[in-house]
Amino acid sequence: MTKKKTIIGLTGNIATGKSVLRRMLTNAGALGLDADVIAHRLYYKDGPAYAQVIDTFGERIISKDGQISRQKLGQIVFSNSEKLRTLEALLHPLVIEAIQDRIDQSHMPIIAIEAIKLFEAGVDQICDHVWVSDASSEAQMTRLMQGRKLTEQEASLRLALQTSQSEKRKMADVVINTEGSFFETWEQVIHALNDTIHLQDEFFSLNLNTPNGLVMRPAGRVPTKDLATFWEKQTHQPQDALYELLGLQLITTLLKEQQAKALLFWQSYNFSAVLKQVITTSDASWSSDTIVEAFERQSLDQQCEICMIPINVPKTCEINPAKAGFILQPVDEIIFPHWQTATQVITQSSKDEVWVKLVNQTGKDLAKKAKN
Repeated sequence: MTKKKTIIGLTGNIATGKSVLRRMLTNAGALGLDADVIAHRLYYKDGPAYAQVIDTFGERIISKDGQISRQKLGQIVFSNSEKLRTLEALLHPLVIEAIQDRIDQSHMPIIAIEAIKLFEAGVDQICDHVWVSDASSEAQMTRLMQGRKLTEQEASLRLALQTSQSEKRKMADVVINTEGSFFETWEQVIHALNDTIHLQDEFFSLNLNTPNGLVMRPAGRVPTKDLATFWEKQTHQPQDALYELLGLQLITTLLKEQQAKALLFWQSYNFSAVLKQVITTSDASWSSDTIVEAFERQSLDQQCEICMIPINVPKTCEINPAKAGFILQPVDEIIFPHWQTATQVITQSSKDEVWVKLVNQTGKDLAKKAKN
């Protein structure tokens, strides 16, 4: 009998911490989906909404490379509420269909869907629970000005354009306040998740057992005390730095006899996985292939299409990407648009090289389309 997936819809106004909650849930064993990313893919060249969007808004929104320019489209719809509603009416049904396809393809026990317009788009109708990220308007202003470098006037305008946060709270099953420390936010997430998911064996499928006795699992499936102890011993940094990373990156744990032996820090951008750092104990004695295998396995769990390893990472953790099927490729040859955004976290130069591996058939198909 197939176990039912638990679907959590994440929403909240701008700068309230939705993305942090999505990553924390991902680190706790969920498939994290960003409705905004999925929507943008719909009107990429050859996407299901590409022709419809051009027919509706005209060829002036097409950029030189044949793609729809998000900047040009944004200038049209964000200055005209009626045109924005037209675009949303076109995209929202397709977004829900695309999200449902990804849910159906996943083996993960929890699906976390981040969507700022969760209710307006009807995404809440496919969710079992709705979580709302919450923060005061003062905190939102600070985050927009400091994190996104907006002026006070720009930040105020962004907040003024948002729908009612209080109405979102009223419709929520769970409200997570993100104004405290990352540790406090993590505790709220885990507490709410434990109230939602009662059968721990639902997470057993997330474990990867290796021939040398190592077990891989998402960091959030490791007891908090054990994870924090490993972090402090290996990095000599405070615990809150770890919990901040649990909200900003994805962390994979390798354990042996229930003891943490390695942490892999990586990021998922637009279904592209980038390995950032590996921390191991001094007594690590396994093959470095296990690290690459764990990274690739978890990226597949998150439905990533391509894995990338910056050239400096193998030098610091002694792994051999070539042995695992990765090829060294110039950054400017990674031409599928969504993968290009992921390369921005790797290097500032388009002439640099990166270790690359296409990890599923979708990725191979997209690569072919991009070349054509």
